[in-house]
Amino acid sequence: MFLVIADDKSILVDTGPSIYWRKLDKRIEQLGIRRIDMLVLTHAHYDHASNSRRVKEKYGASVYIQQQEVENLLNGKNPEIHGTNVLTMLMTSLLGKTFLKMKSYIGCSTDVIVHDRFDFEEVGVHAYLIHTPGHSKGSISLIVDDEIAIVGDCMFGVNKSSVYPPFADNSHELILSWGKLIETGCTMFLPSHGKEKTRGQLIEDFNRRK
Repeated sequence: MFLVIADDKSILVDTGPSIYWRKLDKRIEQLGIRRIDMLVLTHAHYDHASNSRRVKEKYGASVYIQQQEVENLLNGKNPEIHGTNVLTMLMTSLLGKTFLKMKSYIGCSTDVIVHDRFDFEEVGVHAYLIHTPGHSKGSISLIVDDEIAIVGDCMFGVNKSSVYPPFADNSHELILSWGKLIETGCTMFLPSHGKEKTRGQLIEDFNRRK
């Protein structure tokens, strides 16, 4: 979860799983925030979107999500995933569907549907969204000031030597999305899991896997 503040506008990126609601709510209140203008969901998996309705109802946020994730978010349904290594391939083949069904959550309606790109300039924020599929069909990333990319699960920050996530809907599309992120010119990439990644780390992994 990330919070972007630009003048009098606020953008919350993802909401975490439902068990994090009290922690998220308390942290927002501690920051003195009474309204969140925009809630961007990088995709509709439970660990990113479970608290969407709560954030929308309490903080008045407009919900932004990519068109291919709208139905999943509305129904609290997790997009399908596949493993990208031997262990996670085995996990998803044996337990994937059952696990994702168990992790269903309270659905939420969408206010703004994102397609290939959405620009926030019209509301006075130097940021935009781009479609970065691969982890899920409708994954998106938020580009801030042409410097920082908040990438959801398009990249992972857990492994020091790689940005490759352990789960993906389509590995080929994932690598292509890395190319799109490189083209933004950003120097810092913030995945939802693990530590930030540098431009050099992304380019190295992209060249190795493309």
